[in-house]
Amino acid sequence: MAFALCSDGVWEFIDSNEAAKIICRHKANGKVDPMSAAEDLAKQSWNRWMEDTGGEISDDITVVIKVIDGK
Repeated sequence: MAFALCSDGVWEFIDSNEAAKIICRHKANGKVDPMSAAEDLAKQSWNRWMEDTGGEISDDITVVIKVIDGK
């Protein structure tokens, strides 16, 4: 299990269900790799901001992933 704490720059374009799916893509041997999951979630957010604003602006994009119970 993993806990995600993200700034509003992430939640502007990605809802919690999609964020969970993105995080779960970084699961190997039943354990989430928090660094790669956080990087992917931030990158997805950045890409959507750039697409929406024509590459001109993005809000703060901060992602912290905490793995709980090693899963």
